[in-house]
Amino acid sequence: MASHLAVFDELLDEYFTNYYAEHPADATYMGIDSGEGRLNIATLAALRRQNKRRRTALAKLDTIAPSTLSNEQNLDRLAFRARLLRECEDFNRGRHTLDPSGLDELFGCLLREMQRGETESKRAAQNIRCLLRGASHYLTQSARLIDRPERVWRNIMDNSFKASDSFFDAVASFLKTNGNKKEDPSIILLAKRGCRRYHANVMSKRLAKPNSFAIGAEQLQRRIRDELGLDYTVGQVEAIALS
Repeated sequence: MASHLAVFDELLDEYFTNYYAEHPADATYMGIDSGEGRLNIATLAALRRQNKRRRTALAKLDTIAPSTLSNEQNLDRLAFRARLLRECEDFNRGRHTLDPSGLDELFGCLLREMQRGETESKRAAQNIRCLLRGASHYLTQSARLIDRPERVWRNIMDNSFKASDSFFDAVASFLKTNGNKKEDPSIILLAKRGCRRYHANVMSKRLAKPNSFAIGAEQLQRRIRDELGLDYTVGQVEAIALS
């Protein structure tokens, strides 16, 4: 039993250590300072590598009998397995080719640093400048992933772009009061140009067919059970939503 407990803990540790090492933006979100000031790599090769690791972890996880784990580990196991399954399914459906989330990913990283600035302004300003320098390259990578954007996700991206000038004004104001370096206007301008190119690239592509990312009732019901802990059918959830 003890060996199974150790194997499970080692599996989690290995998976997330590698994951956060290769996804600095996610690492920063989780409070790991080694990822600060960097954006994730947005290439198909990187996505494929991560999906391979995901499948390997899922296969190893399924060799561990739940009965050999502690109650706490079983909760972790259920959450971990649900995450791996969802991400595998999303990759197989090509969500990365449908969802133009590059702008929101960038803005989310910048916003978190501005929030950090309330207590650690110098550190936040340094991270923001690093993010701005890498923004154009990141958005170029992200745009190449998109094949035929899904309509709703494209509209979300379009709305984010329309609000971007105001957002960058806020970034500029923050930097002006936290260092006010000569390079600030130029790196903000480069990031804004990257956003415009990303937006134009995505908007020029044909839309995906309707329901391109529909996951179906069976998988939706499993996600409701696994991620929300609700043992409801899709019909029951719909009835509650409409009541």
